[in-house]
Amino acid sequence: MSGVLNGQPAAGDAAARNGTRAEFALREMPALLAGREIACQACGSADLTSFFGDNGVPAIRGDFLFATCEDALECPRGDLELALCRSCGTVSNLRFDERRILQQPFGERMHSQRLVRFMIDTCDDQITKYGLGTGSTVLEIGCGSGEFLTLLCERAGCDGIGVDPAHANGNVPLPSSNAVRFVQDAYGPACSHLRADYVYSRRAIEELAGVSGFARELRETLGERRHVHLLFQLRDVESVLEHGAFWDLSFQQCTYFTRGSAAALLRRNRFHVVELYRAYGGQFVMIEARPAREPTLARLSQEDDLQRMTALASDFAARVRTRTRQIEQLMEGACAEGADLCIWGAGPKCAALLHGLRAAAKRISVVDVDPARQGRFLAGSGIEVAAPETLARKRRGIVLLPNAICMEEVQGQLARVGCTMRLVPL
Repeated sequence: MSGVLNGQPAAGDAAARNGTRAEFALREMPALLAGREIACQACGSADLTSFFGDNGVPAIRGDFLFATCEDALECPRGDLELALCRSCGTVSNLRFDERRILQQPFGERMHSQRLVRFMIDTCDDQITKYGLGTGSTVLEIGCGSGEFLTLLCERAGCDGIGVDPAHANGNVPLPSSNAVRFVQDAYGPACSHLRADYVYSRRAIEELAGVSGFARELRETLGERRHVHLLFQLRDVESVLEHGAFWDLSFQQCTYFTRGSAAALLRRNRFHVVELYRAYGGQFVMIEARPAREPTLARLSQEDDLQRMTALASDFAARVRTRTRQIEQLMEGACAEGADLCIWGAGPKCAALLHGLRAAAKRISVVDVDPARQGRFLAGSGIEVAAPETLARKRRGIVLLPNAICMEEVQGQLARVGCTMRLVPL
């Protein structure tokens, strides 16, 4: 049985191989994998339990769309083998292999007004709370196209630095009143000269192999600047497990955090956890922190979630089977009546949903409001993305919405094109 250790292939592996269904039926991971002990990427513990697996998941970082159906069908793929660390509560994909991932251009196009509102609210909250303004410098780790960084700098009137190896210059207009610059590199010791009063990272550390090493290096680069405030935004895996949301799983994400496991990661690496909360309809963990001299101890009630995570992990595979069957039955009923089937939004959630539905997905279409996505083909399924206007005057059928928080917004968009198909949030 082949595997990975801290995101790297085990010794002697020329390349990670695909797993088998029999392997994914194992409830407990062997103590040794390819002769090496498997360690939690967050805390280093070997007390891991595998609880869910899947084969052939699209392995892409960035844009999940391709110019041709053939390219979309032939996209790189990898396997999922999710394991819970029974010491800290972090969930890791034991089969993560960076070499399998295709890096695509990444442009954050904020066509969802619900998401725009969340980003604006986050900016304004942090500006008020930490006094960001003229003379301040903010640093975003994993800035992507720089859309959020630019928004924050515009609203605060501060300067900004974005760090991301996949950043593509020119995707986002820069504010004229203040300085925003980008470093096309991974954040690490070489970035210690980048001075900032505020550091922010949105979901970037979830895709890092060896996340504990990143947290340690981040603290070292901050040195004695203990006035710096930090905010991390992470997908809340507790919510994913609770709802059986298999469409929120992806190969490029090698670690998944809860409030407790995220706080523990920072505390072990000499950070104070100042605030810890959920946001965006419970989808995100938001953790505010500042540097400390020594490792710090848990003191917030919401950090105590290991027992709940253990229970959720044990039931997750069954919950996914139930959710999959519910969606399939919904689709089968619509097809039997000759009704239309559609998924709203052509992002990673849609690709993961189609992958999970397998054969049933062949009878479904995909629409997206972003003109840049229309006419392109979704990774894994090869389905061509259409404009919402193609649903005009359609009255019978179902539109699946993987991101339920956008329900009201999408209802309005369907009404504007004259579509009365039933919208079903997942």
